[in-house]
Amino acid sequence: MNDMDAPKPELVLGDLADGLSALTPDLRKAAAYVLENPNDVGVSSIHEIAEAISVAREQGVKIVAISDSPASPIVIGLAHRFVVAADTPQFLPSSISTIALLETLLSFVVAVASPDIVERVEKFHARRRTLGVYEAGS
Repeated sequence: MNDMDAPKPELVLGDLADGLSALTPDLRKAAAYVLENPNDVGVSSIHEIAEAISVAREQGVKIVAISDSPASPIVIGLAHRFVVAADTPQFLPSSISTIALLETLLSFVVAVASPDIVERVEKFHARRRTLGVYEAGS
């Protein structure tokens, strides 16, 4: 794939808008957020991301990459890489393994964080409970 083949953000957003009615209510909410806040979401080709990683590495940035393929140009040559399964018998790939990995990594970060960070995480969850984001008993 060359840059001419890379997805254009406006085309991706147009396809998303066209497909809203086929989505579940929860996915529709997420899609509506993306459509209303397109600058909060990155739409890039794998090659653009690999190039950004290359530039960041040249500047000494430590990169942690997650992919569903060990052959991905995003993870090749990185010291901190995770390859997670995304295959399912369903039509769409699953993000469950990626979410589990992210939650595990976050747990390790919080475990070694300062008490101030732990307090901020507790306040975040308290605010979400107050707003009704979590179901009762969670």
